[in-house]
Amino acid sequence: MYSKHALKRCQQRAIPFDVCDMVLDYGQYRYDGHGGRVWFLTKKSLSRLEQAYGSDVSKKLEKKKNLYLVESTVDSTIITAGYAYRTRLNKNH
Repeated sequence: MYSKHALKRCQQRAIPFDVCDMVLDYGQYRYDGHGGRVWFLTKKSLSRLEQAYGSDVSKKLEKKKNLYLVESTVDSTIITAGYAYRTRLNKNH
C-alpha cells in the first residue's frame, strides 16, 4: 500500500509502480532510525533481477539504481520514494 504522499512522489519523479515492486522484492533495506525501512538496489540485487527477468529489465533498472523507497515498519505502507543524491545508501555493495 502507498501513502498519498508516496503516490504523489512516484508520479512527480516518474517512478513506475512495477519498478517499486521489484525494489521491494529484490532490493535490500536499512532501518532509518525513525520507524522506517529504506529500500534500495545494490549490484547484487541487480544481478538477481537480471537472472529472474533478463538483461532488458536489468538495464532499465540500472538507470534507476539510485531509487529508494521508505516503508513504515508499523504497517508496511510505502511512505515516500525518491532518488538518492549521495553515494550509495549501502556502502558495502
